[in-house]
Amino acid sequence: MPRDGGGIYTRPFPPVESETTISSAVENGIMADLETDLNAARPIIAGGTGATTVAAARTSLQTERAMQVVTNYDSHVFEAGSFTSSGSSIPGAPAAGTFGGTALVIDANNIVLLASDVNNTLVRWVRRKVAGAWGTWVDTGGGKYVAKTGDTMTGILVGIRTRYIRTDGLYQVQYERTGTNARVYGLGVNSQGHLALDDVTGSTTPLTVTTAGNLASSVAPSTGTHLCNKTYVDSTLFAARDALEQQISALRARVAALEDAGAARVR
Repeated sequence: MPRDGGGIYTRPFPPVESETTISSAVENGIMADLETDLNAARPIIAGGTGATTVAAARTSLQTERAMQVVTNYDSHVFEAGSFTSSGSSIPGAPAAGTFGGTALVIDANNIVLLASDVNNTLVRWVRRKVAGAWGTWVDTGGGKYVAKTGDTMTGILVGIRTRYIRTDGLYQVQYERTGTNARVYGLGVNSQGHLALDDVTGSTTPLTVTTAGNLASSVAPSTGTHLCNKTYVDSTLFAARDALEQQISALRARVAALEDAGAARVR
């Protein structure tokens, strides 16, 4: 045995004294010992890896494997490190396409895979192997978020039923009521630059209110609980007010005339 348990090599025979005959048994024993040592896995202490295979060497040195090519996600023997796959019919792949990712290997029965489509640099898919059983891929939503300047924001971005969108050059916050009496209301700036509240249910041109004022609404308040009921003014109320003022002015003029006529009779 050329090396001990710590990987230290020791000669199998003591040094030969000078000017003495070397025994063939000693010579052959030393050569055999060296042959065994040179053909065995060289330990780390002697500058080796302590392994006879590439995979075992990575494990011994606690390194990760780079760019392991996966052709079957269900049967591939994953090592900790990076992986790639490409094709439209790879068993167990998250979807058709080219993927790259990272394998986190606790042991052969417990593994976590993080995979990204090459067309989406965000980590998008996660798959776990727990107690020897692979689960399904889970989409983490990498494609559902704005990744760079210029991307379009659509869908529900704040809360379950609140959206912030831009339509026809107008910014608005939409509040949606689902279920019975489902409606969608938009609150934003209208084309005249005024704050507007509009019923935009099923509308492709929301916030079309053009009524001038600090706050506009497409539906006139009709009860005390409606928005702006105490201060709401529209053209109908303006016309009624003007007509009433004209009638009051006419009555005042008539009263003044009657007073003047009565005073003249007294004189």
